[in-house]
Amino acid sequence: MVSELTIQNRSRIRQLSNIKTSYPKAFYWLILLNVIIDVFAFWSEPGGLTAIIRVVTLYSVFFYFLLIKKIQFEKNIYILLFSAYALLQLFTFVDFDYSLKLTLQIITSLLMFFVGYAMIKNEFDFFYYLKQFFWIYVIIIINTIVSNIFKIGLDDYTKSTDYVVGGLNDLWNIYTYSLIMLPLLIFYRVQKKWILYLCSFLVMIFLLISLKRIAILGIVFAAFTYLLFLRNKANILKKLAVFFILVGITYPFFSNLFLIRIQVRAEMGRFDNDFYESEGRYLELNYLYEKVLKFADPIEIIFGLRAFDSRGVVGGDERQFHVDFTLIAFTIGFFGLFLYLIIYLQLIKDFFLKYKFFRKNKYLNWRYKHHLLTAWVLIFSSLLTSFGGQMYHLSFRIIIFMTLGAIYKLLTIEIDRITNK
Repeated sequence: MVSELTIQNRSRIRQLSNIKTSYPKAFYWLILLNVIIDVFAFWSEPGGLTAIIRVVTLYSVFFYFLLIKKIQFEKNIYILLFSAYALLQLFTFVDFDYSLKLTLQIITSLLMFFVGYAMIKNEFDFFYYLKQFFWIYVIIIINTIVSNIFKIGLDDYTKSTDYVVGGLNDLWNIYTYSLIMLPLLIFYRVQKKWILYLCSFLVMIFLLISLKRIAILGIVFAAFTYLLFLRNKANILKKLAVFFILVGITYPFFSNLFLIRIQVRAEMGRFDNDFYESEGRYLELNYLYEKVLKFADPIEIIFGLRAFDSRGVVGGDERQFHVDFTLIAFTIGFFGLFLYLIIYLQLIKDFFLKYKFFRKNKYLNWRYKHHLLTAWVLIFSSLLTSFGGQMYHLSFRIIIFMTLGAIYKLLTIEIDRITNK
């Protein structure tokens, strides 16, 4: 028997399908566009045509909302403070071009929080915004299949073409964060459920084969959180059981590849008890710890003065620090790290206040819980995957901050409606 809440949800989605977006529809497909750019960036030189298209597109939308629609920066002023501080660092370091590129990549994704906030005027805008994630699944699937058929790219571990994903190589967090959006896609019925389940299953399999620990850990954390807080736990457990059964059924098709990749990682010593002592993430953390302990240069420790450039400090000449927190602390100082973490503290505080409002006024139904829970998962998953680094990769970071802005705005609209503002 279909519950009254389910009937109401279906009715609301039908109504949403007949409404037009508040702004040009292309604005609501920005993340999909960035993923497509990532796919084709394989054939583009660094700073080439794809990079130009990306920067022009994102900042055109940002300045549209800034100059015409008057973005409300007070929603998280710390994003602006961190961005301004990062840009000021450019005047302190020698390799201006390199630091400028990284700085723009890092602050661009943060600024997309305001774009996500500004573009949502009603629930249909949010519904339409979610639709792009289904097509991100499709792009990931097509890209992975085509890349492996035509051997496009090179595998990080085996240095072969046994398992390649073309331009998405080393961008596994795109897989992670697109999958984190699945509960909302199902709730809003952006596609038929069986299609969403099939596509997300394939994306998850591709991610598992990658053996990227942090990206997979992000999904494990998200799945555990959703299981813990969403209703119908028995139904979720049933779906998880089906997922593992399907993994078992399909395992023979990718078992050889999976075992080869595990063997390669074993030969690299990744499963040794003391492997962490030679891993770059541990070495950079230890390097930073010793630097702080000595406190020989207080100005550098507090302010960094390296403008996101940590190349050659630990590892090879071109190796950047892999952990976001150590990268920030070392290159723009612990003051920069403080400003960065304050962004997250503000987000946590804001979403907690919205949760508190709905609960206090007895409006905390499953509709709002889906949105709040997704916001919490995005916030804490991004802190978790920060140990894998890549804060200068745009696409998955835009998923995080633009979606947080969109959810924040939708919940603000609902609170205003409830309080008759």
